[in-house]
Amino acid sequence: MARWQLSPDTEAILLLCGVFGGPAVSARPLTLRDYNKLALWLADHGYRPADLVADTSANILGEIPSSVGDRQRFAELLGRGGILALAYESWSNQGIWVIGRADDCYPSRLKRRLGMKAPALLFGIGDESLLELGGLAIVGSLDADPIGIAFTQELGRRCAKQGIQVVSGGARGVDSASMTAALEEGGTAVGVLAADLQRAALSRTWRSHVRDGRLVLCSAVFPAARFQVGNAMGRNKYIYTLADHAVAVAATAGRGGTWAGATENLRNGWVPLLVHERVDGPRGNRELLAMNARPISARLLDGVSDLRSWLQEQGQAGTGSPSLPARQKQASMDLAREPSLQYGKPTAVDEPGTPVAHAMPPERFSELLRGRPAEALLLLFWGHMRRLGPEAKRERVIAGELGLGPGQVRTWMKMAMHRGWVEKQTKPVRYRVTHEGALVTTPQPADSLGEQVVCALRDEHLQALVSGQRVIPTLARELRLTSRQLKKWLAQSPEGAPEKETDDEEGQGSSTEHSPRQQSLNL
Repeated sequence: MARWQLSPDTEAILLLCGVFGGPAVSARPLTLRDYNKLALWLADHGYRPADLVADTSANILGEIPSSVGDRQRFAELLGRGGILALAYESWSNQGIWVIGRADDCYPSRLKRRLGMKAPALLFGIGDESLLELGGLAIVGSLDADPIGIAFTQELGRRCAKQGIQVVSGGARGVDSASMTAALEEGGTAVGVLAADLQRAALSRTWRSHVRDGRLVLCSAVFPAARFQVGNAMGRNKYIYTLADHAVAVAATAGRGGTWAGATENLRNGWVPLLVHERVDGPRGNRELLAMNARPISARLLDGVSDLRSWLQEQGQAGTGSPSLPARQKQASMDLAREPSLQYGKPTAVDEPGTPVAHAMPPERFSELLRGRPAEALLLLFWGHMRRLGPEAKRERVIAGELGLGPGQVRTWMKMAMHRGWVEKQTKPVRYRVTHEGALVTTPQPADSLGEQVVCALRDEHLQALVSGQRVIPTLARELRLTSRQLKKWLAQSPEGAPEKETDDEEGQGSSTEHSPRQQSLNL
């Protein structure tokens, strides 16, 4: 198996949050809440996690206020490079990979639906690209009866035959039955484990399917972690949010992981929920149906020829999930803790490509420009992006329409993807505005994007930056612009560009267009 290359950002996140065993350190690894506070501070100040392990990390740590965290704790955790190297070597030898929330290959569904509740790290074995395929989540009790297991197996086989991936938890009972049925029929599956990824990597049950590229096992806890009820409950949301639809086969009313996961999904409206309906079925199933989940049964399944279309119809018919504005409100609550731009409160969903219902007032935009200029420029871009219409568009089309360089389009698109405003499609790569993006209020784009940015660069706050106090590469990093794009816009401004164009960090004549720190902060 090919060796996985650990990204610099993920290395830093591992050092901060990792549980490796070996010699103990006094500093306690960061929880997700701890890390989110630090990630928000890094984003606000133009840094990436990788900057914390660079040569200038001591300077960055010195800037972190006590309200964000203990600098000494951060320093001690970041000094565990030797322990991490040993742990990573062991994981790699078993084919285990690690991706962080800052990596491009991190599952977009997790970011889009969970926001800052998405795990900072994801461990796995197998083809990680399967995590982007969605599919049908099939969940149920560890002790489902033979009728429930038979229904699960038939559903798994039907999914495989019709090219629908199965997403489940890898536990005994319904989880294993659904995954095994799909895999044996030649389909693909995602197993979201609550524990023991290291052991699962060596299991005969899954090993051949992983080797064939049809199964990926992943976990938000460290590979050697043993079972804990809290971790098992926590991973339920990952099963649902990695899928497109969900079926609960057997649930115990009021308790257990299946019940907790199904009701959490209904509250948050992540995906449409169907429940196995039968006369002698578990009481938990009947209560979930009473919450307006949709029914599915062996009889219904027998009458369905196109399962994918039928699942989509059930989702459109309503599943007891909150309405779209309510789902958006929940997503915005999560994303608002990031450096996001959820400033307005539209009363209804705007379709992409139509004028926004409530454009940001000029005084609010000026305040944003002074406090967070990089986000203000992103918001200007987004106002024009929404006007291009709802169809998915290729990078070069967007660049041509808006007069941007490809590097700048990529930078802003990654920032928009992190906020859930846009979906990235592949083969070929295209970008499509989502409903979340349609809800973002923006300044009315009366002028061209270039004219708006040049006007913004004349702002008193930015003039202090372009007056010679910052060289272009440094200023570009602060504004999340490529050096090439910034030079172009500064040249159009009456004040012109700073005379210096390089600094010691970048080198003579270098460009930051493809620098990692130029990229959007998917932290």
